[in-house]
Amino acid sequence: MANLIDQIAEFWNMTSVYIIYNSKIQDNNLLRDFLSKLHQKENSYLHGLPHLSLRERDIASPLYDIANMGHKDMVLTIMHSVYDTVLKATANATRHHRSCFTIYLLYGNSNPKDLHYLFGQLWKYQLRRPLVIGNGKDLLTMDPYPELKIVNVTLEPMATWFPIANGIKDFKGYIVHMPVQTDIPSTYFYRDEKTRKFKADGSAAWIINELMSRVNVTLKVYPLKFNHSYVVRPARHFELLRSGEIELSPQLLTVLRKENDVDFSYPFVSTSRCIMMPRPRKVTIGFYRFITWKLYAFLGVFMVLYEVLWKFYPRYCRKVNRGYSWLHYRPFYAIGVLFGIPIPQLPLPSFVHLRSFAFLRLLIVYFIIAFSGNCISQMFSCHFTSLLTASYVKGAANIRLEDIFSARIPIMTRGYDVELFAKLYKIDDFDRDKIRTTSYEDIQAHRSQLNSSFMYLVTKEEYVFLEQQQRYLHPKLFRLTNICHGPYTLQFPLRADSHFLELFYFFILRLRESGIYEHHKRSLFQRAKSHGQSDYLQEGDIKGTSELDITFNTLRAMMFVLSVGYSSSIVVFILELYGKRIVCWLRGFKF
Repeated sequence: MANLIDQIAEFWNMTSVYIIYNSKIQDNNLLRDFLSKLHQKENSYLHGLPHLSLRERDIASPLYDIANMGHKDMVLTIMHSVYDTVLKATANATRHHRSCFTIYLLYGNSNPKDLHYLFGQLWKYQLRRPLVIGNGKDLLTMDPYPELKIVNVTLEPMATWFPIANGIKDFKGYIVHMPVQTDIPSTYFYRDEKTRKFKADGSAAWIINELMSRVNVTLKVYPLKFNHSYVVRPARHFELLRSGEIELSPQLLTVLRKENDVDFSYPFVSTSRCIMMPRPRKVTIGFYRFITWKLYAFLGVFMVLYEVLWKFYPRYCRKVNRGYSWLHYRPFYAIGVLFGIPIPQLPLPSFVHLRSFAFLRLLIVYFIIAFSGNCISQMFSCHFTSLLTASYVKGAANIRLEDIFSARIPIMTRGYDVELFAKLYKIDDFDRDKIRTTSYEDIQAHRSQLNSSFMYLVTKEEYVFLEQQQRYLHPKLFRLTNICHGPYTLQFPLRADSHFLELFYFFILRLRESGIYEHHKRSLFQRAKSHGQSDYLQEGDIKGTSELDITFNTLRAMMFVLSVGYSSSIVVFILELYGKRIVCWLRGFKF
């Protein structure tokens, strides 16, 4: 047996030897004799190779942590039965290098049922290059495609003793069971109308469908229900991968901590999670909200200056023996200027009749009156229009964290999102009325219907889908703000040392570099709509949506000012047209 193993190592040009055995048989004479024969010949190939002998209970970490292990190394496992726990220890020792050469020296006789169990465990642990020496003489290996078969290679050439483990591009119809849970737009399932079989689609499931169709792998899709719900549960997928029930998961997941015995593909997408907020709620605007203390102060100062000028300037005129009849029209003139009403011609003094600086004083009076009226009207107009348009003119990029917390809309999210968000923005304590932590099922139920009673934390990839759902809403019901945390990677989880791992690496790189994924996203919503997973949101579907409510009471003050202006203009027009006749008629009536 030792000579056979030496010949195998020399033929395959192996570089080192690791021997793993069960501690319960360490005193077995057969084990001692075998180990001594393995290294007693100085001219043997194995004698010149570095070797390491380990008991299964001493393996606490993979061998690559303590040695420079490569794919040309040989791991020799000595087992006393097919149910020996040393097999699990071998899988732990060869983590991330399970495509290396593994030889299992099985003492005692084994029936076909036991051998079938042994090779099933080897494939479960993805030990893909095994050679089992059983019954003292049989050399057995396996062919996993399309179904797992035990192959006796005792009489075959040595080049066929180890199966091919890398570079496989045709899996000959190998069957992969793929559980699917709903995580729109990443994954969802539907039943095909023709075949009546379940199929998976979405931005993540589409990638797996395309990859597996190119390497001749058959997907058996089935919905995965957990706690009476089909909403994605990452922990459940990790459990299935560790137990060996599935080989891969179609869910794109964010990994926040180390997951043992699970491998992940290259990050397919790196994205941030941002707050998606609805447009403002209904607000009835009252006129008195615009009359601020600044307006009161300005009107007070204006009236004081106005009265001072019109009280003291006539006295000055009497002192210099100048009388101006236009001073008697003070109220009429002031109201006309404030409301923008054209004033009829008055007998104003000319420049030659004014003394020094009198013209300048008169000009100042005109300027103060005209400027005050214009300032009051512009102040009201700017304040009113800015409040009406603030919610629409203010872009999502200008939203601050204070604006989010000052809104009366709580953020619906998961617990770990709150922790990450608080850590990033250094928030010690959250107001419970502002944050509502709940399960992912509740979040999906509200977000899929675009319930505007809450804000949500969504990835930028998800918002592309939700924006398509709001295509016919003007303005959009939800918008994505710049209040984000991340970025986080989205990856596919696979069984530890999966034979699909390298394929995922290269396929994801090609999709990203070629831009196929960006092209694929354009039709994602239409496919989900055709499968009944989503639909466009219409204005009539929105319940209790947020929109500024402008009532007649809001515009009452403006209507009053406008009506006074129009009425005064009509009166002035009549006076200009029939003023002299009216004056003559009044004089004739008095006499």
